[in-house]
Amino acid sequence: MKLIKLETLFWGVGQEITRERIYMHKHDFYQLEIYLSGNRYCRGKLSGDILLSPGDVLFIPLGRQHSFRPYKNKSCSFFSFKFKLQENINLPKSVCKMPADTFLQWVTESLKNLLLPEEPAVNITADQHSELVTMLLAGLLDHWAKLNVDEFSGYEVLQFMRHKIYQFGAGLSVKYVADGLNLTVPQLRYRFRKEMNSLPPEVTRYHKPADFITAQIMETARTHLRTTNFSISEISSMLQFSNVYNFSRFFKRNSGMSPLEYRNECKQKKQEEIQSGASE
Repeated sequence: MKLIKLETLFWGVGQEITRERIYMHKHDFYQLEIYLSGNRYCRGKLSGDILLSPGDVLFIPLGRQHSFRPYKNKSCSFFSFKFKLQENINLPKSVCKMPADTFLQWVTESLKNLLLPEEPAVNITADQHSELVTMLLAGLLDHWAKLNVDEFSGYEVLQFMRHKIYQFGAGLSVKYVADGLNLTVPQLRYRFRKEMNSLPPEVTRYHKPADFITAQIMETARTHLRTTNFSISEISSMLQFSNVYNFSRFFKRNSGMSPLEYRNECKQKKQEEIQSGASE
């Protein structure tokens, strides 16, 4: 596999203490943060406040203004990476949260083993250690670059909505999307339907922008419940529901089962597959 070429400038474990605030700034390198504990706000220029929770990944492109402030004056910890890319790749052009999936979970666990080992690593030199971190980071960027070229590539409204769903989750409104695209709500609905009708036949279509937002949130919720060990309360927070009750009600209304029932069903199916494979 051909890895993305990058120059790692800094990597390590960061921590923001209570009441600490970092004002609007920009830099001549890319920055990536994977959140481990606590919550924090980031404000990107034109993107508004982005609430960051454990498991979230913040991507800051080259030269984009951003600032940080604490959430309820509480501390947080995160992995921080600063790097330069030696080639052009298809990544977001604005400060945003990146999508969480099984590959991200694997990379995060691998980084924890390297940067926060329970026992000191043996037979690994400092150069090898740095090379492993760089390879994991390059693999994650490559994964996102391919993910960014999806069924909505080239569709302005749908791509904009998907990126904002990653950032704001359940807090995203149709009015905010319309304002972000300098459209009225009726104009947004017209543009949305036009783009939906021009999608390939195999792509699921939605009649209204609100339905698309709901479907994307449900897809992310199912992924977390199926592939991670995050608690239902943590997933609710990541998706920016006001409380776990509202998340559970939303999930059941759109799937017919509670988040816990869905997670248990996935575990049971996985166990049955394992037992079936063992008996063959």
